[in-house]
Parts: sequence; C-alpha cells; structure tokens
Amino acid sequence: MAQLAFHVATGLPLWNYRVNKGAVLYLALEDNYARLQSRLSKMFDVESADDLYLSIRAETLNGGLGQQIEDFTRQHPDTRLIIVDTL
Repeated sequence: MAQLAFHVATGLPLWNYRVNKGAVLYLALEDNYARLQSRLSKMFDVESADDLYLSIRAETLNGGLGQQIEDFTRQHPDTRLIIVDTL
C-alpha cells in the first residue's frame, strides 16, 4: 500500500501504468511512523512526499472516520486516493 500511495502522491507511473497525481491519505493503522519512513526510504530513498499524508491513527467507523475523511478531502481537493490499511 505504501508503494501505491507514493506513486499516486508523486505522479510516478506504477507498473507501466499512468497515475493521476494527487493528494493521498494513507491510514496505516497497524504501523508506526518510524516503520513507514523506513519503508519509504528503502523503496524510494525518501522519507516522505509532498502530497502523501500518513497517519497511524484514525477514528472508528461509528466514531467519526467519515468526518475525518470529509475534512481531509475538503482541505485537499486534489485527493486521488485514501487507503485504510488495517493489516
């Protein structure tokens, strides 16, 4: 999921397919920031990307996740992808 998120956030083609660049919200709910940055560093030699927004916490479905996503898309109208990664 981190690879997909990075490619969309940067606009780089993925597996020879064109990608529509835009903001990406990646909710990595069973991760930590150090591990996410380490993976990005190993895969792409970077620790972040301008349009890639990482979070290791999110509200529950009944506790405000929908509102959290709505707020993000309102703040980032160029959002192209939202990933909720629970595994």
